[in-house]
Amino acid sequence: MSHSGVRWFLASALLWMGLGGAHAREGHASRIGVPGVLETPSALMPAAGTLGFGFSNAVPYQHLYVNMQPFDWFNFGARYNIIIGTPYDPTPLGAKQAYKDKSFDVAIRLFKGGHGWPTLAAGLLDIGGTQYFGGEYLVASQRIFDLYASVGLAWGRAGAAADFANPLGELSSSFNKRPGRRDPGTGGQIAFQNWFRGQDVAVFGSLIWSPSAWPRWSLMAEWEGNDYSHERSKHPVTQSSRANFGIDYALTKSATIGVQYIRGNQIGFQVGLQPYLGDARRLPVRTYMPILQQDVHPSYRTAQQDGTAEQLAALYGVLKDEQIYLHALDWAPDSNGVLTLWQSSSANYKPATVLQIAGRHAVNEVVGVNQVRVITVEGGVDVLIGQASRQALLDDAEPHIEYAGLLPNSSFEPGDGWGMDAARYTRLLSYPSLSYGVDPAIRTNIGGRAGFFLTDLLLKPYMTMQLTRSWSVTGVLGVKIGGNLDRATSPRSGTLHRVRSDLEKYQTQSGDIYLQRLDSTFIFPIASQWYGGITAGILEDMYGGVSTEILYVPFARRWALGWDSKWVKQRGYTQRFNFLDYDTITSHLSWYYRTPVEGVTLQVSAGRYLAQDIGATLDISKSFRSGAKFGIFATKTNVSSRDFGEGSFDKGFYVAIPLGGVQKSLKNSTVQIDYRFLTRDGGQRVYVDRPLYGAFGQYHSGALSDD
Repeated sequence: MSHSGVRWFLASALLWMGLGGAHAREGHASRIGVPGVLETPSALMPAAGTLGFGFSNAVPYQHLYVNMQPFDWFNFGARYNIIIGTPYDPTPLGAKQAYKDKSFDVAIRLFKGGHGWPTLAAGLLDIGGTQYFGGEYLVASQRIFDLYASVGLAWGRAGAAADFANPLGELSSSFNKRPGRRDPGTGGQIAFQNWFRGQDVAVFGSLIWSPSAWPRWSLMAEWEGNDYSHERSKHPVTQSSRANFGIDYALTKSATIGVQYIRGNQIGFQVGLQPYLGDARRLPVRTYMPILQQDVHPSYRTAQQDGTAEQLAALYGVLKDEQIYLHALDWAPDSNGVLTLWQSSSANYKPATVLQIAGRHAVNEVVGVNQVRVITVEGGVDVLIGQASRQALLDDAEPHIEYAGLLPNSSFEPGDGWGMDAARYTRLLSYPSLSYGVDPAIRTNIGGRAGFFLTDLLLKPYMTMQLTRSWSVTGVLGVKIGGNLDRATSPRSGTLHRVRSDLEKYQTQSGDIYLQRLDSTFIFPIASQWYGGITAGILEDMYGGVSTEILYVPFARRWALGWDSKWVKQRGYTQRFNFLDYDTITSHLSWYYRTPVEGVTLQVSAGRYLAQDIGATLDISKSFRSGAKFGIFATKTNVSSRDFGEGSFDKGFYVAIPLGGVQKSLKNSTVQIDYRFLTRDGGQRVYVDRPLYGAFGQYHSGALSDD
C-alpha cells in the first residue's frame, strides 16, 4: 500500500467510525486470544469478569490461549505459540514435537467511546522473553449499526509490513531503533526497551458484521499489519494477501467456533470459550420480606408470646434456609429486647447483608426484639459485631431503600475472641462433625519436551473432621482414572536445589493412588484484631511440616499485616509417608491492602523461600461478588537469572472459578487454577490450605457492604 493510500484508508475509516453509535460490542477474541478479530486487535473488550479459553490453527501456527478481563478497561492474556515444522529442540526427543514459545499480552482501554467518538486502546503483545511474537498497537473501534469497525497502527512483528515511518521517531530518534530478539534459552525479562520502537509502523483495520436477524453469526474481514517477512519458523511463511476473512458461529452465549481464510493461502479454524464470571448478586426476594409490626394479630406469628423456645427454633430454621448457621444465641424476655446471634454463612454475603437478613428474620420470629446483634464467627473466633435497632430494620424495609441500605443505620465493631462461650444458648452446631466427598480433578504438564499437553484424570476423595469450632483435621487422596502423565520428563534448568522443578518425578512416580494432604489446623485469637494459626502434617503434594501464622487486621482500615514461618521437609516422589533428605525453614512478612478501586487487593511479601533464597513477591488480584477471582504474581529473589534458569524469575497467574453456575449442588465450591509457564526453584513457597487472611482479611473497611 502506498503512503497516500495509507492516509486515505486512515481518514476514511476514522470518518466512517464517527458516524456510528455509542454502544460497544462485547469483545471478540482474536486468534491469539486478545480482544480483536482474526490477526488484528480491537479496542472493544468483554465485560469485567470474563474469562476466555481457546485454540486456533492456521499452518504453521497454532495458539492455545487463556484471557482474563479483570476490569472493563484492562485485559490480560497468556498463550502458547506452536510453530509446526520447527523442532522443539535439537535432542532426539525434542525433534518429535513442534517448537513452543510462551507469551503474555496486555491491552488497556485509553478512552471509552460514545456520542460519536470511537473507543481507543493500546496493547502490548508478547511483552517479554524472546520477543519472537512481540509487537505493540494503538487502535480505535466503533459500532456502526450491526458493524464493528477498527483501525490502528502496529509496531514490531504486528507492523512488519512497514507502511510508513514510525511517527514517534519525531519525538526522539531512540524510537527508531528496536533491539533484536533474544536467545530462546533465556527469556523471562520484560522487554521495555522494545515497546513502540522500530523504523516503521503498519496500518491495520477490520470489520465484524453481526446481523441482528442472525445473532449467532458473525462475518469478519481485516487488513493486517504483518507481512510475515521476519518469522521464527524454520521454513518461510508465505503471504499472498494481507486481507483475512472469517466466519464465526456462537454455539452458546459463551462458546464459539469459526473458520478463517488467512494470508490468502491458508484455511484456519478457531474454537473459543468465554464465560462471564463477574458480579452476581443474590436476588433480594427473601431479604425484602415485610417486617411484622408488634401490634399485628398473633396468628401471623410463628409462635405465641410465651413460646420462647419455639420462636428461637423457628429462627434457627429460617436462617439455615438462608445459609446462615447459628453457633450460639443469647436471648431472654427480660434482656431489654437485645437478641445476640453468633453465626457463620456459607453464602457469599457481606457482613451488612448478613445483618440485614438475620435481623429482619429475628424481629419476625421472636417477640419483643428491639435490637439485634449479629456476631460473625470465622474459624471459631468472633471477628465482627454488627448491630441494628428494630426501627432501623423497619426503615430498611421501605421500597426507596437500596439493597444493603441498612449499613448507614447500623454499627460495626471488632469481635472479642471466643465470646460465644458466655451465651445463654451454646453449642447449636455439634462437634465433632464430619464432611466428605469426591471431587473430579486433572493433573497436567504443559509445554514439556515429552509432549505438549500431558494430563491425568483424577478423582480426589476428601474428608474433614471438625473436632471443635477451631480445630480440624483434613485428608485428601488422589486416585488416577487414566491419562498419559507418566510420559513426562524432568528437564534440568538452573543451579538451585530442586525444591519444585522435580515436579515431573512426583507426577510419574506417585502411582495410581497417592496422598495429597493430611494435616491438622488450629485457629485462635491472640488479642482484639490479632489472630493466630498452626497447621501441621503433610501440607501439600511436595512438602510436609509445621506452619505458624499471625495476622493483624486493624478495624476500619484497608490494610493488614501478617507473618508466617514454616519448617518443611521435602516428600518422597511416591507421595506417601516417606520423605527426602532436604528440609528448610521459610519465613515471610506480608502486607495486604484492599484498594478502593474496583475490589483490587495487593499483597507484598518479603522473606526466605524454599531454596533458601531471599526476596519479595507481588500479588495483585481482583475479586467479584460471584466468588470468581483473577490474579497475577511475580517473585524476584537474590538468585541471578543464570542460576534461576529459563524464565529468569518466578511469575504466573491464577483464576478461582465458582462452580455454582455449573451445578447447583456445587454452589459453595470453587476451583482454583494456578499456572506458571515454567516451574523453577527460585522464589517458591509452601502454602497451607487455610491462610488467615483468606478467613479474616475481609473484615475491614470497604468490605462490609455488598455495594
